Amino acid sequence: MTSSNALVRGFNPADTANAMQALANAQNPMWQFTRAMFDNPFARFMAPHFAGTMAGMAALGERMTRDYKDPGFKIPGLREEVTLSFPFCDLVHFAHDDGKVRRPMLVVAPMSGHYASLLRDTIKGLSQDHDVYVTNWRCASRVSPDHGAFTLDTYTTYLLHMFRYFEGNVHTMGISQSGVPLLAAIALQSAVNPRFAPKSMTLMASPIDVTRNPRRMNKLAEQHSLNWYRNNVISMSASGRDVYPGNLQLMGLNSLDPMHLQSKSRDLFNAAARNDTAAVQRHDADNDDFSAVMDLDAAFYLQTMQTVFLDHDLPNGKMVHTDTQGLRTPVVPAQIKKTALFTIEGKIDPIVGNDQTHAAHDLCSSIPSSKRDRHTIDGADHYFFRGAPWHALLPRISAFTASHDAVQKRDHIQLVAPQLAPAK
Repeated sequence: MTSSNALVRGFNPADTANAMQALANAQNPMWQFTRAMFDNPFARFMAPHFAGTMAGMAALGERMTRDYKDPGFKIPGLREEVTLSFPFCDLVHFAHDDGKVRRPMLVVAPMSGHYASLLRDTIKGLSQDHDVYVTNWRCASRVSPDHGAFTLDTYTTYLLHMFRYFEGNVHTMGISQSGVPLLAAIALQSAVNPRFAPKSMTLMASPIDVTRNPRRMNKLAEQHSLNWYRNNVISMSASGRDVYPGNLQLMGLNSLDPMHLQSKSRDLFNAAARNDTAAVQRHDADNDDFSAVMDLDAAFYLQTMQTVFLDHDLPNGKMVHTDTQGLRTPVVPAQIKKTALFTIEGKIDPIVGNDQTHAAHDLCSSIPSSKRDRHTIDGADHYFFRGAPWHALLPRISAFTASHDAVQKRDHIQLVAPQLAPAK
């Protein structure tokens, strides 16, 4: 949502997109009414073909104009507990009550527009053999500007705090965007105190080196300067924080894979037209997860664009982390020695090109071959962390973490979780 400040500085395309989204949201009640009018037994009986067509159109209209909120996790059999809290993130523990001992797994959710609830199927699957913790990122526009900017450096610092909390007794997983800061954080931890470095990292569909087999998104990203992004896709939220709007990110993702969107829309229309309530509910549940998007802090978005997509700092050996005290430290993946590495890609991923994730093996040159694995899933797109591809992949991930789950030697000291300013 934009504030009146946008009128002072002039509307940019991001502000226009926000205004269009607000206009669409205002039309939602009309589509709800139309859907209710034709999607009922009387209308279906009196004019089955016409009512079905109108119900299908109304279902699409209602979906396209809906104001989506974070649907939450709501995973049966798992109890959500906030273990650590930061201004922009909660570390959520999905606890079991069966008393079974499982391997701790830190899932670093991507901060690329979607809420962490998109990983519901991921968490449910991993929880069979793992004690799962997930970074639940907050919508930046809802975080008080008093907490300052959130950057890629802030993201990485959060992960270092989490490593210290687990004292090295944890496996990690980076999905999509989060693979870069996860790899950077493990490299930094390995250089300073490898005792707290995680036992393993699994990187899935992550843009570690976007110069390898660049996709359309990679090529489009390089057509503009950082200033262009600053002037065209950044908007001021009502809270006064500059953000990259979530609805703009969703539009971009849909444009990268338009056939997927068309297929989903056609399936919903047909399901609503034939009055298949169960199918409509399945489509709605899936769409709620994918369409619920959050705003990203502008500083984070711009630093990520420059570091990952424009300058390719990580594969070029130029990535630097700046901590809260202003200390700059080079990120050197070759310093990772004890953390096992598993990279996974989708063969037909339209967002992350082939070998962009597997590139981590070349960067992490000090990890012994006995601690490495890589896998490319035939026929899988970017979202293979859900559905059938994910369930087929789970046994291999579980076997990997089990084989690298040696007990860490610890000094007999008591560690205290980091005390940061509470989120508002």
